[in-house]
Amino acid sequence: MDILTPEHKRWSEFKEKLWDEYQKYGCRHDHSLTRKILRQMGGFDIENTIEYFCSEGGYCDCEVGLNVGYD
Repeated sequence: MDILTPEHKRWSEFKEKLWDEYQKYGCRHDHSLTRKILRQMGGFDIENTIEYFCSEGGYCDCEVGLNVGYD
């Protein structure tokens, strides 16, 4: 299974879905939206992807959207 990173071909799809979900539900200061989207997209190692996001400053859904993939 893949780890989703900004270099992955489905990154833009993920970010668009995350933004849509964030606009509907806001941030719960966890990774619930991120997990939901990754499950729906399929093919990703969710736990290792979350671990990667945290290493890049994405400690919750909104921080994934704001911090991961930006230098």
